Amino acid sequence: MGFTAKWVTWIMGCLSSVSFSLLLNGQPSGYIIPSRGSRQSDPLSPYLFLLCAEGFSETLRHAESQNTIHGLRVFMGAPPISHLLFADDTLVFCKARRSEIQAVGAILDDNRWALGQFINFQKSSVFFSRNTGAEMRPNLGAILNTPVRADLGKYLGLSAEKLAGWKEKILTQAGKEVLLKSIAFALPTYAMMCFQLPEGLCHQIEAAKARNGSFLKAELENNPSWVWRSIWEGNKVLEKGGQWSVGNGDGVNIKEDPWVPLAGSFVPQQIEEDDEVSLVKHLMEPGTATWKEDVVTQLFSPEHTRYILSIPLSWMNKHDSIGWHFTHLGQYSVSSGHMIALELRGNGNGTEHGMGNAMDEERVADRWKGIWQLQTPGKIHHFL
Repeated sequence: MGFTAKWVTWIMGCLSSVSFSLLLNGQPSGYIIPSRGSRQSDPLSPYLFLLCAEGFSETLRHAESQNTIHGLRVFMGAPPISHLLFADDTLVFCKARRSEIQAVGAILDDNRWALGQFINFQKSSVFFSRNTGAEMRPNLGAILNTPVRADLGKYLGLSAEKLAGWKEKILTQAGKEVLLKSIAFALPTYAMMCFQLPEGLCHQIEAAKARNGSFLKAELENNPSWVWRSIWEGNKVLEKGGQWSVGNGDGVNIKEDPWVPLAGSFVPQQIEEDDEVSLVKHLMEPGTATWKEDVVTQLFSPEHTRYILSIPLSWMNKHDSIGWHFTHLGQYSVSSGHMIALELRGNGNGTEHGMGNAMDEERVADRWKGIWQLQTPGKIHHFL
């Protein structure tokens, strides 16, 4: 890769001079000189790994430039992709030809002998496109002595395979919580940071969330799971601070949904019932972006009528959206949601803006202080 001999000598000196001392019964005992160089958590290890990965990538790029292998094109005219890397996982693309698979195998062998990184082919896999004949696949896979899979599977934990082997069945409830929070919840976050989720997948997620109707109207039901019970608890905070922004009024129920900027409650009280007027759109003049003042005045009190008629309407016929009442931009903030949660945990008394008062905060602070003063292990404090 073009490094001078002096630099290589420095690096090899760092690797060959490594030694470890072990604690046995609280006492340091002996020194161990590893034969494989630095340990995994050595500060030098990530940099050396990047150099090795770059050397491997350059070898594949050179083979592609010589037409020894041909990468994958996502569409006609796109640049070919010969390999993808993530940490210590590698995905190599080539045509389903004996010559190209043998070339990939030769590159892997050269990388193994040059860097000392042996590949476990039994834990690797080969995947073929649908254009490859079924009778050819076992023969081509046998060249690398690698199992043939019917599909690529799901990567980066987007399936449950990443959690396999963790002995999750013997974990306590608290242990499972740590496993989920540290591993399972972080995996889809990585995917969303790197990739724009397809519109179809977003619709599937929204459909799953709305399987039993709106989340704000969801029921706890009988014998709910621990995860659903925890999520459902947040519904109380959303009910306290969520408010509909009126668009076309097609999805906002007059009697049930919070949509009027009133103090203390966002649901107006009707003084007269009308079964034909159930949605907010029934209070609007079609195609004019104006309110039916006579209908609003007839159904609601003068105070509530004034609030309703003050809500601006749009000519754009946009959909109704729900926002957060306790921020200027209508976007939820952790601080405002936290204050509302404190109020709900207390006696329910607070300011007209729903932000609690000093007495509630002092009571909650005393409660936390009492928890941390308990004579229990730190890991119990965490779950309390």
